[in-house]
Amino acid sequence: MGLIGFKCCKASRKYDTGEFVSFSECISCAETTLNKCHFTAPIIKAMIDREQEERDSITVTQLSGCLRESYLSHKYDYYADPEQLYFAFRGELAHLIIERHQEKDAVAEQRFYRECTGIKISGRPDVILPNKKLIRDYKTAKEVPRFNYPFRNHSQQLNLYAWLVPFEIERLQVVYLDMKGVKICEAPLWSEKEVEALLEKKLPVLDAAFNRGSIPFADFDNWQCNGWCNVKTICRKLYEDELISGIRTVS
Repeated sequence: MGLIGFKCCKASRKYDTGEFVSFSECISCAETTLNKCHFTAPIIKAMIDREQEERDSITVTQLSGCLRESYLSHKYDYYADPEQLYFAFRGELAHLIIERHQEKDAVAEQRFYRECTGIKISGRPDVILPNKKLIRDYKTAKEVPRFNYPFRNHSQQLNLYAWLVPFEIERLQVVYLDMKGVKICEAPLWSEKEVEALLEKKLPVLDAAFNRGSIPFADFDNWQCNGWCNVKTICRKLYEDELISGIRTVS
């Protein structure tokens, strides 16, 4: 279950038929070099590999986003717009370049595990500088924030990383990158009690969803609802069915 193909993305939306294609069809089309979109076969293959990475636990990324989207994208087959996946892929390119030039003591792109109430959680911070007691996360963006603090979900993600890793952490930074420049935003460091309160609220919901099929409530205030959800069609249909049946669906 999960991402199984792409919504065919033409170079011009005027000619976009909305056709759904498998990964192999998409790659074969790009390999002809006559494809009507601007994605080359190597870019498509790299995006697919990134999305299909195996997970053996609930991840920090899943906990930081919409729980309903985390479950639906795990439970249901769906097709995604490659243009939407490209934003995450572009961030991965930046990570690879930055990782090659890290400080000597840096711990980069390493996955860590920890349990909470018997549930395994994992996460892979971009960079940890143990000697500086700092976690640093890099985010590519259309435009760096005009304010001097990270977006709420990024602060949440960093604090979950701080709880997760076996290092003493005192500082959290998000480094935003856009086509014009760079901006470092310091995130507030939560107490252990604050992190555990978040886990108590979200972790059982996601665990029940993955193990018992209990669909999380819809969270329409989540940033992913603003054009960043790959399973919005599935979510919308479920929401309509829930309204008809009278089930409470919004958190």
